[in-house]
Amino acid sequence: MKKKQTKKKLGAVAIKHKRVIEKMSENIQNGGKKTAKEIKKECGYSDSYAESSHMSETKTWDEVAEDYFPSDKVASHIDQLLTACEIQHYVFPGGEKDEDIRKTIEDFGFKVMKISKQGEYKRAYFAIMNAQAKKGALEMICKLKKLYTDGTVVNVNSFKGKSKEDLVEIILGGLGFKSESNPGDSKTGKE
Repeated sequence: MKKKQTKKKLGAVAIKHKRVIEKMSENIQNGGKKTAKEIKKECGYSDSYAESSHMSETKTWDEVAEDYFPSDKVASHIDQLLTACEIQHYVFPGGEKDEDIRKTIEDFGFKVMKISKQGEYKRAYFAIMNAQAKKGALEMICKLKKLYTDGTVVNVNSFKGKSKEDLVEIILGGLGFKSESNPGDSKTGKE
């Protein structure tokens, strides 16, 4: 991934952070055989610093990471995961009427794409949400919004008393999206 051109002159720390991101990217492309600690050490960091999470908590890291992974692009990809679908099918007896098959599938909230006769059976195709992709996206959102209290549990207290619409607005607002009820600035919600 190419770094976005920036007018800022990189300091020594930023250059090291940049090198870590590049090495991590190479590592992923090569099958991910190295740990983050090994990569940090290769880039000149001490054992103790390489083991800690301090690097990713610095302002310099945030700036360098933003150059490589712009927030708007990350939000767009998370949105794609939240709405990702996959095609499924279900087999019905061949004598079943197409209207009945369509009604059965639509009663579950899915839209029939195609019904085909195959011998003594009818196969109905329909799109469903990709649960694995959605789960991954929701985990990313919870991490980005710092909703995890200990790394594994979602802090549900922050959701108490919120309506479904409020929760959607909180999540979308945190990703930089404008909501229909608040069309102002995507970061602050102000017009």
